[in-house]
Amino acid sequence: MDYSDELRNKFALFLQPLGVSRNTYKNYLSDLLHFFDWLTSQNQILTPENVSQIVVPQTLVVYRDHLISHCPVATANRRLSTIRKFCQFAFSQNILPSDPSANLTNISQPLSPQEAILGRFRSLLKSEGASIVTIKNYL
Repeated sequence: MDYSDELRNKFALFLQPLGVSRNTYKNYLSDLLHFFDWLTSQNQILTPENVSQIVVPQTLVVYRDHLISHCPVATANRRLSTIRKFCQFAFSQNILPSDPSANLTNISQPLSPQEAILGRFRSLLKSEGASIVTIKNYL
Protein backbone atom coordinates (compact mmCIF):
# COMPACT_ATOMS: atom_id res chain seq x y z
CA MET A 1 0.00 0.00 0.00
CA ASP A 2 1.46 3.36 -1.03
CA TYR A 3 1.01 6.67 0.76
CA SER A 4 -1.84 7.88 -1.47
CA ASP A 5 -3.80 4.73 -0.53
CA GLU A 6 -3.10 5.45 3.12
CA LEU A 7 -4.30 9.06 2.73
CA ARG A 8 -7.42 7.92 0.89
CA ASN A 9 -8.25 5.43 3.68
CA LYS A 10 -7.73 8.09 6.37
CA PHE A 11 -9.91 10.49 4.38
CA ALA A 12 -12.63 7.82 4.17
CA LEU A 13 -12.57 7.44 7.96
CA PHE A 14 -12.72 11.23 8.33
CA LEU A 15 -15.85 11.40 6.14
CA GLN A 16 -17.85 8.73 7.97
CA PRO A 17 -18.92 10.78 11.00
CA LEU A 18 -19.78 13.79 8.80
CA GLY A 19 -22.98 12.09 7.69
CA VAL A 20 -22.50 12.63 3.97
CA SER A 21 -24.77 10.66 1.66
CA ARG A 22 -23.65 7.36 0.21
CA ASN A 23 -23.23 8.93 -3.25
CA THR A 24 -21.26 11.87 -1.88
CA TYR A 25 -19.00 9.50 0.06
CA LYS A 26 -18.44 7.38 -3.07
CA ASN A 27 -17.77 10.48 -5.20
CA TYR A 28 -15.32 11.95 -2.68
CA LEU A 29 -13.25 8.77 -2.72
CA SER A 30 -13.46 8.36 -6.49
CA ASP A 31 -12.53 12.00 -7.10
CA LEU A 32 -9.61 11.80 -4.69
CA LEU A 33 -8.37 8.72 -6.53
CA HIS A 34 -8.64 10.70 -9.78
CA PHE A 35 -6.51 13.48 -8.26
CA PHE A 36 -3.89 11.01 -7.03
CA ASP A 37 -3.80 9.31 -10.44
CA TRP A 38 -3.36 12.70 -12.08
CA LEU A 39 -0.47 13.48 -9.72
CA THR A 40 1.13 10.17 -10.70
CA SER A 41 0.72 11.05 -14.39
CA GLN A 42 2.62 14.28 -13.59
CA ASN A 43 5.46 12.22 -12.03
CA GLN A 44 4.43 13.35 -8.55
CA ILE A 45 4.44 10.43 -6.13
CA LEU A 46 3.16 11.30 -2.68
CA THR A 47 5.19 10.33 0.35
CA PRO A 48 4.89 11.49 3.97
CA GLU A 49 8.03 13.56 3.39
CA ASN A 50 6.92 15.38 0.23
CA VAL A 51 3.14 15.73 0.50
CA SER A 52 3.43 19.33 1.74
CA GLN A 53 5.67 20.20 -1.24
CA ILE A 54 3.33 18.58 -3.81
CA VAL A 55 -0.15 19.48 -2.56
CA VAL A 56 0.31 23.24 -2.87
CA PRO A 57 -1.84 25.98 -4.44
CA GLN A 58 0.15 25.94 -7.68
CA THR A 59 -0.43 22.21 -8.15
CA LEU A 60 -4.13 22.64 -7.48
CA VAL A 61 -4.37 25.40 -10.11
CA VAL A 62 -2.67 23.16 -12.69
CA TYR A 63 -5.10 20.36 -11.77
CA ARG A 64 -8.03 22.79 -12.12
CA ASP A 65 -6.77 23.79 -15.58
CA HIS A 66 -6.50 20.11 -16.49
CA LEU A 67 -10.10 19.54 -15.43
CA ILE A 68 -11.32 22.48 -17.52
CA SER A 69 -10.08 20.83 -20.69
CA HIS A 70 -10.88 17.21 -19.82
CA CYS A 71 -14.35 16.97 -18.29
CA PRO A 72 -17.72 18.71 -18.04
CA VAL A 73 -17.93 21.76 -15.78
CA ALA A 74 -20.19 20.00 -13.24
CA THR A 75 -17.75 17.08 -12.91
CA ALA A 76 -14.79 19.44 -12.62
CA ASN A 77 -16.49 21.45 -9.88
CA ARG A 78 -17.40 18.27 -7.97
CA ARG A 79 -13.76 17.18 -8.14
CA LEU A 80 -12.61 20.61 -6.96
CA SER A 81 -15.04 20.34 -4.04
CA THR A 82 -13.43 17.01 -3.16
CA ILE A 83 -9.97 18.58 -3.27
CA ARG A 84 -11.10 21.36 -0.94
CA LYS A 85 -12.57 18.83 1.51
CA PHE A 86 -9.43 16.67 1.31
CA CYS A 87 -7.18 19.68 1.97
CA GLN A 88 -9.31 20.69 4.97
CA PHE A 89 -8.95 17.13 6.26
CA ALA A 90 -5.17 17.04 5.62
CA PHE A 91 -4.71 20.38 7.39
CA SER A 92 -6.86 19.31 10.35
CA GLN A 93 -4.76 16.14 10.72
CA ASN A 94 -1.43 18.02 10.44
CA ILE A 95 -0.62 16.26 7.17
CA LEU A 96 -0.39 19.69 5.52
CA PRO A 97 0.89 22.81 7.32
CA SER A 98 -1.91 24.94 5.82
CA ASP A 99 -4.93 24.54 3.56
CA PRO A 100 -3.65 25.00 -0.02
CA SER A 101 -7.20 24.97 -1.40
CA ALA A 102 -8.30 28.10 0.45
CA ASN A 103 -8.44 30.12 -2.80
CA LEU A 104 -9.34 27.26 -5.16
CA THR A 105 -12.45 28.41 -7.00
CA ASN A 106 -15.00 26.53 -9.05
CA ILE A 107 -15.13 26.79 -12.80
CA SER A 108 -17.82 29.07 -14.19
CA GLN A 109 -20.36 27.67 -16.59
CA PRO A 110 -19.51 28.92 -20.06
CA LEU A 111 -21.95 31.48 -21.37
CA SER A 112 -23.93 30.84 -24.50
CA PRO A 113 -23.24 33.33 -27.31
CA GLN A 114 -26.60 34.99 -26.60
CA GLU A 115 -25.83 35.33 -22.88
CA ALA A 116 -22.43 36.83 -23.67
CA ILE A 117 -23.98 39.42 -26.02
CA LEU A 118 -26.69 40.33 -23.49
CA GLY A 119 -24.07 40.69 -20.77
CA ARG A 120 -22.01 43.08 -22.89
CA PHE A 121 -25.18 45.02 -23.82
CA ARG A 122 -26.14 45.26 -20.11
CA SER A 123 -22.66 46.60 -19.30
CA LEU A 124 -22.86 49.14 -22.10
CA LEU A 125 -26.25 50.39 -20.91
CA LYS A 126 -24.93 50.70 -17.33
CA SER A 127 -21.85 52.59 -18.51
CA GLU A 128 -24.11 55.03 -20.39
CA GLY A 129 -26.11 55.68 -17.22
CA ALA A 130 -29.32 53.83 -18.14
CA SER A 131 -31.69 53.23 -15.24
CA ILE A 132 -32.35 49.75 -13.90
CA VAL A 133 -35.85 49.84 -15.38
CA THR A 134 -34.54 50.88 -18.81
CA ILE A 135 -31.95 48.09 -18.75
CA LYS A 136 -34.60 45.57 -17.73
CA ASN A 137 -36.94 46.71 -20.51
CA TYR A 138 -34.22 46.65 -23.16
CA LEU A 139 -33.08 43.18 -22.17
